[in-house]
Amino acid sequence: MSLLNTGNIMKVDRLTTSGRASPNVGSKTPIDQIDDLSDGSAAFDEIAGSGSVGKMSGTETPLVIPTNSADGLMTQALLTGNFEAAVEMCLSENKMAEAILLAIAGGPELLIRTQKKYFQRNKSALGRLISSVVSHDWGHIVETCDLDNWKEALAVVLTYALPEEFSPLCDTLAQRLESERDGDLSLYASLCYICSGNVEKLVENWIHNTEDSNNPLALQDLVEKVMVLRKAVELSRGSYQV
Repeated sequence: MSLLNTGNIMKVDRLTTSGRASPNVGSKTPIDQIDDLSDGSAAFDEIAGSGSVGKMSGTETPLVIPTNSADGLMTQALLTGNFEAAVEMCLSENKMAEAILLAIAGGPELLIRTQKKYFQRNKSALGRLISSVVSHDWGHIVETCDLDNWKEALAVVLTYALPEEFSPLCDTLAQRLESERDGDLSLYASLCYICSGNVEKLVENWIHNTEDSNNPLALQDLVEKVMVLRKAVELSRGSYQV
């Protein structure tokens, strides 16, 4: 017998009418419940179609744990928690990325030792710069950089140096600019002295590099430049006070 006969339609009509007349505002009619069940069924069908949570995807292969050759030795080290041995194996096979990752898992002391070994092997210009940044050795950059890169060295000091080491580092770079290459870059040392706030050395440098140093206008120009540059440095390092 068909469900869509007259009797069933009348029953449904009475049920919906009864639901609208009910004093319970939040109550649902059977038709609403049927719709909810249909929506819920569709939702479950969608979840089932997408696969169960936690199951291996179709493209992922099972994990095979190596038990022989060099990888087997590394597996034994990892399974027993011997990160230091695993790191040494990675280093011996020049697997630097794996060595660093395992060193991180092995703790800060192992990471420091691994970084040191890595930088001992990587002597490129970028590797040396990264080594100085990682170890916070700004003095190494200032003391050993090619003077053609004095601007970059000063930028490193402005960016990273602590307040107590900032001025000495700027002075060191300025002294190199004055003394090396027969003083050809001496004029640029004035900027370093301005950054460090070393007025005495700045005046000496200015007198040495300015032909009309006795001219009051030239001195006024120097003072104005110093004031502007000092404020710029203070603003860039977040130490400016109104």
